[in-house]
Amino acid sequence: VSEDEDGEEEALDAREALASRESFLKEARTMAALHHPNVVFVYGVVDDGDRLGIVEEFMRSGSLRRLLNLHVREAKERAAERLSETNGEGEGEGEGEGDAAALQKTRSKKPTGPNRGFGKRHLSATVRARCALDVARGMAYLHSRRFVHFDLKCDNVLTARQLGVAGGVTCKVADFGLSKQQRGATTVGGDGGGADVEPRDKNENADDKKAAREFTSGIASQRGTLPWTAPELFSDPAGATESVDAYSFGVCMWELWTCDVPFRDEREQSVVWGIMTGKRPEVPCEEQNEPVPGYRDLMTALWREDPRARPTFDETVAILEDALLAKSKRVG
Repeated sequence: VSEDEDGEEEALDAREALASRESFLKEARTMAALHHPNVVFVYGVVDDGDRLGIVEEFMRSGSLRRLLNLHVREAKERAAERLSETNGEGEGEGEGEGDAAALQKTRSKKPTGPNRGFGKRHLSATVRARCALDVARGMAYLHSRRFVHFDLKCDNVLTARQLGVAGGVTCKVADFGLSKQQRGATTVGGDGGGADVEPRDKNENADDKKAAREFTSGIASQRGTLPWTAPELFSDPAGATESVDAYSFGVCMWELWTCDVPFRDEREQSVVWGIMTGKRPEVPCEEQNEPVPGYRDLMTALWREDPRARPTFDETVAILEDALLAKSKRVG
């Protein structure tokens, strides 16, 4: 290889590094302009010369997945304690059970004591439904600002337990590493608070639709994490719309209901093929009560095959707000 060719390669590498750096800074500035109580705040960028880093709001309770795992662990521990107390048997019982099975076994035991048998890591069904509402509100805001997350899951939602906050947990959408902002026309509306949304024009022409789904930084194929990935991202990634986030949120709702991990222990190829052929996480049986009325119907609507048939986040926020209000009135 000649010295001229070496020099050209070095110059190309330098230009690519500069372009990547400028793109990172531009996206960081855009994210720092986002302000919503259910979106993690980005303070700015740290530049030490060689590396760039984003400084984000600190959420002391970690991810929503972490809280769900702690909830499951406590449920298993208390189930084992109750079995041991009632019959002195059950040693080794429950080993190898899935999270949902352990939780169901715990629910079957009558709670005792002043705290009804629940510890500080317990997340009631209502609290988990409120977590879903927090995430939906954050996503409605991001979509109103023409941001598409592409990697929404409970691992990418940060939490803080707070006294005086309904449910005791505040959730904020985070990890925008795969997020892209749409440019030009957009089919996303609303202000993130369940407000009315202008209906999509079914007669919009092909050029308008194409402009509505163009992203400032382009779209790579197979974005996101497999179990949460919408089927169209496998078949037509360039045609993806904001509805990919609605699909992912449907899977998040399943996580919050079951406290389990979707497609646990399945091989990657099986997950991809399953999603593309209509397979979804197994919906809990009728005996396992919904966190709030209508939860099941909303969840399954969000992971519909046709992206256009999925509810928007503004619609999702309104449904969850009404369901939580109806449940509070029924309990009251």
